Amino acid sequence: MSVIKAMRGESAMQFIETARRLELHAFSVCTKAPKRYAPLLTNRIFELASTIHEEVRAANNIFPHNQHEAQMRRDHLINANRQGRSEDEQRLHKNRSAQTPGFPKEARPGRNDLS
Repeated sequence: MSVIKAMRGESAMQFIETARRLELHAFSVCTKAPKRYAPLLTNRIFELASTIHEEVRAANNIFPHNQHEAQMRRDHLINANRQGRSEDEQRLHKNRSAQTPGFPKEARPGRNDLS
């Protein structure tokens, strides 16, 4: 059944096209950048964009018929998402999850919303 073009929304599989466009945009930006930035910046940007696109395509090629295949697909999508996050954000999240719990919420100093 056809949908009027003006009423179409984003499909559930739009992430594949978004990953492809991200890789193409990263390639166009990296090729325009000065060559002196290549070893430090542009190579890493293009590598991350390519990895995201590869992981998304790998996940899309898995048709889950059982729990193991569903987990493999989920792992590929998680890896693609992880590549999209900045390294600093990954480190921050890792440090946050590794911290031991401090004061309970009610006893944190400087909070005015104690009830």
